Amino acid sequence: MTRQTVRRALRRTQKKNNLPSALFAARDDAKCQRGEGVDREVAEFTLQTIQQDRVTPSLFRGRVMLLNFWGTWCEPCLEELPQFERLYRHYRASGLSLVAVATDEDPTLVEAFAAREGLKTPLVYGGGEVAESYGPRPFPFTLVVDGDGVVREIFEGYEPECLAEVEASLRQALEALPASSRI
Repeated sequence: MTRQTVRRALRRTQKKNNLPSALFAARDDAKCQRGEGVDREVAEFTLQTIQQDRVTPSLFRGRVMLLNFWGTWCEPCLEELPQFERLYRHYRASGLSLVAVATDEDPTLVEAFAAREGLKTPLVYGGGEVAESYGPRPFPFTLVVDGDGVVREIFEGYEPECLAEVEASLRQALEALPASSRI
């Protein structure tokens, strides 16, 4: 996706579906790393949040899901997740869900990070095997999953200047949702 394409997508989706204005500006110097595996259904899994609620991707059908794999041991992950929380809060009424899957097995580490950062989104733990099922990838990595459960984009690693491209991908997926999928 070129920077011009990102800018056009942001303008188009804002006008067409009354999405809130974009949070992040596209940057010409962004070198965003994308992964293989798009246009496939998201892998099904069952994990628990730190509040002990069960989470599966199928729970989010009909909504766009930002599926992020991270770990408390990963410095870029700790920078990225609060930005994804911002995106989630900004677009949740438009049909966005955030599923943040920590590879950590110890929920107290995940809970401590959430408390320190003031995160309100449910955080899932114990996702190491699920992350591995996507093959070797740079950490963190993030999937944009459409309302039908199909992976539309995979972003690998974290670069702050790439947040606009993640947002543009989310906006395109949100644009495709029927109005009834919005809260």
